[in-house]
Amino acid sequence: TVTYNPNGKSWTNKDITVNVAVADTVSGVKEWKYAISNDNGATWGSWITGTGTSTNVVISIEGTTKIKTEVTDNAGNVNTVTSGSYQLDKTKPTVTYNPNGKSWTNKDITVNISVADNLSGIKSWKYAVSTDNGANWGAWVTGSGTSTNVVISTEGISKIKTEIVDNSGNSNTVISNPYYIDKTAPTGDVKYDFNDETLDMNITVDNIVETGSGLDRVWVEYYPKDNPTKIIVQDLIINGNKATGSKNIYDELGNVDMVGLVVKATDKVGNEGVLGQHEVDMFNITATIERVLEPHDPIFKSGEKGILKIKLYGGVDKVKITFPTELSSLDDSLDVEFNLEPKKTDNIDYEFYIPIDTLNKGYMVQVKGYKNGREKVVYPTFTVTGNILD
Repeated sequence: TVTYNPNGKSWTNKDITVNVAVADTVSGVKEWKYAISNDNGATWGSWITGTGTSTNVVISIEGTTKIKTEVTDNAGNVNTVTSGSYQLDKTKPTVTYNPNGKSWTNKDITVNISVADNLSGIKSWKYAVSTDNGANWGAWVTGSGTSTNVVISTEGISKIKTEIVDNSGNSNTVISNPYYIDKTAPTGDVKYDFNDETLDMNITVDNIVETGSGLDRVWVEYYPKDNPTKIIVQDLIINGNKATGSKNIYDELGNVDMVGLVVKATDKVGNEGVLGQHEVDMFNITATIERVLEPHDPIFKSGEKGILKIKLYGGVDKVKITFPTELSSLDDSLDVEFNLEPKKTDNIDYEFYIPIDTLNKGYMVQVKGYKNGREKVVYPTFTVTGNILD
């Protein structure tokens, strides 16, 4: 007879010691030998001669092992006995993430979790998700089958942790690489500083906030309001959380009226946001009246000579000067019109005499500028006190 103790053993992760004992109660054991198969009896190793009536065999190779023993007694009887199966699995089960981490993106990320164990098989597994780069973890979710898809949609840095146990008691905990999601466009505070004489626009963007993939670009789009497809783009200079830039709008767009501005920013995954919108009127006119003689303050005696200084900005094509009726009725040459070739900036110095019979009081002159059918009016003033004939 041959006795195995234990005679087979189900999956374990520790070496198995098997006592092989032989016996013959009549003529006695003449000789015996045993061999080991590490592939469940498909092939066998070399015979090993037994001594005495028992020996311990240590099974340390993973897989399914069997022992075969052949014993012969002194009467020539032979018996060959094969043990049950000894199942040994020392290897941790595996976890695979696909993809295993992902750099910054502005879209949800679908991750396939696959678990496997090539020996004893999977007993159980579960996973949890962290949305703060592993500082804290959500509740465990029990896995079923050998794979599942997890959709990561929370902005920031996420990780997945999977814990798996096989049927031999081997466990493995695997944490994925980080998954980076940024769905929010940059923000900032825009300040507009337009010089309506030089027609320069200075733009400053303060307090730029981009907490995800990083700031990539800040720019301004200029366009005529009556032709929004004619866009001029200017990239602003970024310095930390601030961006600045300057542009002469007339030099870029020419003789246009209202100009629209849109300040935009984008991050490194393509999230684009509008930081601010603004409108600029490219048409401006100013006018003052002075005495020709010193002092140049606009305080005249009737009969003195004055000068009306007009400054035009943004391509003015006509100027009309209208004096109060009380004065133009005394001198009908006071009211004049100037047809102009539109320029970026222009000046008119119009000299005139205060009619000799002008009454002592304050007067207001109307100066009207025209551009592309639009009008703007300013009202420079002067005062008459006395008469040069006095």
